[in-house]
Amino acid sequence: MGSYGMLNVLRGLLSDRFTLFALIGLGLFVVGLPGQPQADRIQVTDSDLAMLEGRYQLQTGQRPEAAALDALVDFHVREEILVREARRLGLDRGDVILRRRLAQKMELLIRDGLAEPDLSDAALNAYYQAHAERYVQPARVGFRHIYLGPDGRMSDAAIAALQRALETQPDPEAWRSMGQAFMLARQYAPRPEDALAELFGAGFAAELIRDDGRSGWWGPVRSSYGWHLVERLVFEPARRLQRHEVGDRLVEDVRAASLDAAETEAYRALAAGYVVSVERRDE
Repeated sequence: MGSYGMLNVLRGLLSDRFTLFALIGLGLFVVGLPGQPQADRIQVTDSDLAMLEGRYQLQTGQRPEAAALDALVDFHVREEILVREARRLGLDRGDVILRRRLAQKMELLIRDGLAEPDLSDAALNAYYQAHAERYVQPARVGFRHIYLGPDGRMSDAAIAALQRALETQPDPEAWRSMGQAFMLARQYAPRPEDALAELFGAGFAAELIRDDGRSGWWGPVRSSYGWHLVERLVFEPARRLQRHEVGDRLVEDVRAASLDAAETEAYRALAAGYVVSVERRDE
């Protein structure tokens, strides 16, 4: 068989996923045999650290602190290990790609080989109980308001008169014609604080979401548009969602957490075949 035919055979083998996993397993077995050469060495040099710091500073505008630099080094080492393993399998042959793309290829290959996570009822319930803080419906408030205008458009005396009129007005819908015209709605169904902040600003949202027992019309409360009299119609305190209310989100969370943990273990198995040294620069 000529070299061209042999190359085609090799390409065919490497394109088969089963063959790739067999090669990975064989490689790990060979590395573990007694008398084999020592593990590959990865040396993070002074120039590597300078490069990592430079990229960080370019993206954030500041030098990385010690913890951030450690994280950058860990990522660099992880990337280097995955790149080397990808090259052992020939994933870079005939393909002009960046080293990060090689690392991503190896990560995808590892993930494809992971077993399907346990999504049994018992596993889902255990995750739900262990991560209760993730499944909380935030406090919500429904309200109506009367727009008083921007700063200086209504005096304190006029506001007080308006509040008295609201208390004595026999028509329950009279509030709709009071105050000044407003570009948005005058009444809102229950919404969480972040949704209110998007519409009216953070200060307005924080004032309405406070569970302080206030009732009736009160204010004025400032928003992004000016000042308002408000009345809370509904207040729903934060509560933990029941498992049936979480729905498919629980399944997706369990699947993601399980796959992430399995991928981490697979990476650690690869990393065990490497010795990493980092040259620390003198400050």
